[in-house]
Amino acid sequence: MRIASGAASFSGVVDPRDVVGAYVADGEDAGAHRSMRKGAVQLRVTATGAWWQQGGRPDSLVIATR
Repeated sequence: MRIASGAASFSGVVDPRDVVGAYVADGEDAGAHRSMRKGAVQLRVTATGAWWQQGGRPDSLVIATR
């Protein structure tokens, strides 16, 4: 899997720590975007690269702290 570049935006975040955790795809996939959810927090991901352009989309994603 190769993603050349990407961007993400969040909604429903009250505290910055709210973004940490496991997200799952919520079924909304509009073209180049993948919508994912973790409770009330929604994550919208956009990317470029061969895998993404061929329709590859993650079903889950984990954001962790170091």
